[in-house]
Amino acid sequence: MVKLVDTLGLGPSAVRLAGPSPVPGTVYFLYILRSLKDGKLYIGVTNNIDKRLKQHNNGNTKSTKFRRPFILLYKESFSTRSEAMKREWHFKNTGEGNKLMRVLIDDAKFA
Repeated sequence: MVKLVDTLGLGPSAVRLAGPSPVPGTVYFLYILRSLKDGKLYIGVTNNIDKRLKQHNNGNTKSTKFRRPFILLYKESFSTRSEAMKREWHFKNTGEGNKLMRVLIDDAKFA
């Protein structure tokens, strides 16, 4: 059994309404995509999830151009870009974050 510890204190839903946002009302998303071509994951941050997914699937993103099509597996919303980028860093750069990300993706399949 994996013990999950959220060192950033963001929690699984990570919806933040408090604190300043550069543009009032702007919501930022951390998102996780899966390539249907090779099965690999892509993690990113955006303020427009629909537009960003279309960019990935249209080949407008250099790093994912040859791995399309993609499906959205998971997303979390944040009130600041900084919070979303901290969560992205946590998922990409810590073993604990990677384990949490995998659990969240599995949980999202059944939600």
